[in-house]
Amino acid sequence: MPPTDSSEPPRKPLLESLLEVLRASGFKASELYDEQGCFDFIAKDDHRLMVAKVAPDIDRFSSKLSYWLKKVANILSAAPVIIGLSRGSESIENGVVYDKFNVPTTNINTLKQALAGFSPYLYFKAGRYYVKIDGASLKSFRERLNISLGDLARTIGVSRRTIYEYERSGMLATIETAMKLQEAVETKLLLPIDIFESRSTPVFETDEARGVMVGAVSKKLSKLGLKTYTIERAPFNIIAKNHDFKILVKVSGKLSKKVKRQIRTVESMANVSGSLGITIIKDGEDEELKALNYGEFKRIKSRNELLEVIGAP
Repeated sequence: MPPTDSSEPPRKPLLESLLEVLRASGFKASELYDEQGCFDFIAKDDHRLMVAKVAPDIDRFSSKLSYWLKKVANILSAAPVIIGLSRGSESIENGVVYDKFNVPTTNINTLKQALAGFSPYLYFKAGRYYVKIDGASLKSFRERLNISLGDLARTIGVSRRTIYEYERSGMLATIETAMKLQEAVETKLLLPIDIFESRSTPVFETDEARGVMVGAVSKKLSKLGLKTYTIERAPFNIIAKNHDFKILVKVSGKLSKKVKRQIRTVESMANVSGSLGITIIKDGEDEELKALNYGEFKRIKSRNELLEVIGAP
């Protein structure tokens, strides 16, 4: 991530505003992680789970950080969301969702409106505005008017395949194309954009663990029958899961004050995301903080024993 300088808008007021908006809408938020992380906190309400990052200037949010943000969200079955103020020298527009490395990105006002039931319709990607097409309605009205795919394609000025994709998947269309489609089939076709829609981002399982101990813990968890994913730029180093549960795992050499703060953050994020949390410490242990000595961890023989140590309900 590029270094912060005086030209970048401040993070703290934006972060506080975001938390205020979410809590007012019934969300519960975890404790905050470090400013340089791939995300700031995890939040949920009765039916949505999000992994949120505040990036005042979204152009400063790197593709690498985006990768880890998407990976964490994907594994937790959550929606990755970036909230910003500007993209370079230009302000983020109200009522627009931006694509930042395939992560929905918008400002506080648009998010607040979406939470109140007024979702945005414009999507900004690669320098152009797009809208989402209601594919089912397009196909229904096209067939009702007895218009073939080919005829509609020629009328709009796109390929037959493009019309097929609009109908099949609700593919994004330029505003000009969407207006032509609506005129041709004589009905409204625009769908609102769901900021919290979970993106089907593939999880890359081949990321190498950073550090010998992280690799050893990941390997041990795999032997206990869990799928493991190494994570960077987060308060936890590993997410382990099976079909019944997920575990946020922090690995550390010693129990410093900083690590203790991060352990509490991991536990908070585990509680909000409906996961379990544990920390593996090379030197020392702390039962109250669920910090397990590495030597004790290596002696665990089964998944049930691990769950008992974690204190799973």
